[in-house]
Amino acid sequence: MKYLKKTIEYLFVLEKGKRMLVLFLLALPMGISFAFVSPNYVLLNWLKNYSVGNQNFWQAWNFYGQIKPIEMLIATIATFITTFFSYSIMTTVISRSMRVGMFKVNNLFYEANENFFAIFSFTIIAFIGGLIFKALSSLFFTLWQGVHSLYLSMVLSIITLILLICLLCFIFTYICLFLPYMSINGLKFKDAIAESIGRFGKKQGKSLFISILIPVLLGVLFGTLAGLSEYRFVGIIVDSISYAFLSVYLLTLAFVAYYKIEGLERKDYTKEYFYKNTKGKL
Repeated sequence: MKYLKKTIEYLFVLEKGKRMLVLFLLALPMGISFAFVSPNYVLLNWLKNYSVGNQNFWQAWNFYGQIKPIEMLIATIATFITTFFSYSIMTTVISRSMRVGMFKVNNLFYEANENFFAIFSFTIIAFIGGLIFKALSSLFFTLWQGVHSLYLSMVLSIITLILLICLLCFIFTYICLFLPYMSINGLKFKDAIAESIGRFGKKQGKSLFISILIPVLLGVLFGTLAGLSEYRFVGIIVDSISYAFLSVYLLTLAFVAYYKIEGLERKDYTKEYFYKNTKGKL
């Protein structure tokens, strides 16, 4: 949990939440597009209307027609663009704040350009990973349609979804440092991935995995509960906020973990923070 605590500290404690507010606003366009590409609020309705023996792969893909094809296509393109642009800016801002102790956003296009190649690689990986996750979940949902028991089929689908989310978080745990390695160390894509995977011991990997999994599962849960509302816009708003927060959190976590694992000194701690945390020990 140490990585989770340090990440929350960076976002909410240091500079009294200013960092979280700025980064959240930068991530919001990405969060909105994610809410249309992968809405969690449809999960509750999907379970309420669950049936067996009459669902093919495409129906599993769009959760019984709850996600419109043209809407998904437009949202996918928007997600690719907003992820690239938002993460480019946020990576520059977070990296600079930890490296030289200056948290601020200058010219947006200048900030985005500084980490162009690193974020382009990240966006491609995220896009491919998302497609594989969606395809696997749809494949298993279709497979469980062959189970004659409605409740058993539903339980298997839920377990499959949770396990796939866990698998996605596990993979991200071991490759999350590749972005700091590309941004700060200037490593090439393959070298950064190899370095990221090789840096984790069993204990470090477990701690980081938990720090990733808990917020992700909470985000899915909040989005699912938003499906209780009869108004679609409520689910979109909740999912947009959840995805924006998770985007900020996971990126910040990657840099926090990088500095912790590499044993580097961060320059972003304010004087007020040091005074508050040391005055009782003097």
